[in-house]
Amino acid sequence: MSHSSAAESSSSARHSSLNVAAAEVAEQFPGTNVTVLSRDRPGWMMSEPARAYLDRALERLGVRVRSGVEITKVLPDGVEPAGGEIVPAASVVWTTGFHVPPLAADAGLAVDERGRIRVDATLRSVSHPEVYAVGVAAAIRQSWGMIHGTCQSGIPTGAYAADAIDARLRGRTPKPFRFGCIHQPVSLGRRDAVIQFTRADDTPRRFYLTGRLPILYKQTVSSGPPHFFRMSKRVNLPPAVLSARGGRANRNGGAQGGHRAARTSRRQRIVSSAPGPAASAVSSGSTISPVDGSTTRASSGRPVRRCTSSSGCPSG
Repeated sequence: MSHSSAAESSSSARHSSLNVAAAEVAEQFPGTNVTVLSRDRPGWMMSEPARAYLDRALERLGVRVRSGVEITKVLPDGVEPAGGEIVPAASVVWTTGFHVPPLAADAGLAVDERGRIRVDATLRSVSHPEVYAVGVAAAIRQSWGMIHGTCQSGIPTGAYAADAIDARLRGRTPKPFRFGCIHQPVSLGRRDAVIQFTRADDTPRRFYLTGRLPILYKQTVSSGPPHFFRMSKRVNLPPAVLSARGGRANRNGGAQGGHRAARTSRRQRIVSSAPGPAASAVSSGSTISPVDGSTTRASSGRPVRRCTSSSGCPSG
């Protein structure tokens, strides 16, 4: 008997769940008709080579993909996309993501447009400092943007909030929370997977893994939380052990406003105090934009020639 599974998704986390479910069903139940219905192309958050590998894996497993579809209803015997078409399905996996309940808003806490608690750089509510928010309940901004809800961020925010509370009870001021994404792991059945490594803001890097090695990688990552929890009973694990911190550009975490202005002012002073009109010294890897609109790139604090060519500066 042929069955049909339909799934719908949009964000990177939901797309990972969608592809995992589709591949798992197709592999475990050969002959089952599995159809993916999605707003975006599966793997849209990945690099082109990793996305191509994902496409080939789904094709190998016999998974049909329909992109550009918006699901409006889940029915007893299928789903209804926008437009009124009925897609029959004996089983439906609907990866809709996270929704914040109205508890925080009803309690009078300041929330954003999605109902998440607005927090400062140490994850305290901006309206009720005695309240801490973590995971998908919190609107946490870093230098690179807003954190989206996954276990990658949920576990570190919980660990950080506990440490921040402890620090304040001891009379210390906790440092701002820092976080950066590191990967997008997608299982493709039990014998294949693709791991897309990412920048802090979850955009893809060039490096990715495919085949059997990513399976071991993903199993290790997924089985990690219970081990870390047992270990944390014996030794305090700082949040930095549990996640990336977003790199040097994110060294102040969510406390960006004043710090960014201070860095901008500092760079302007460096430019104005440079030894000559065609030279300046900045810290390693920095990029500055002088008043004349040209760009100066330097490494290790060495003076460099300022490029004023309208066609752009040569690398190095």
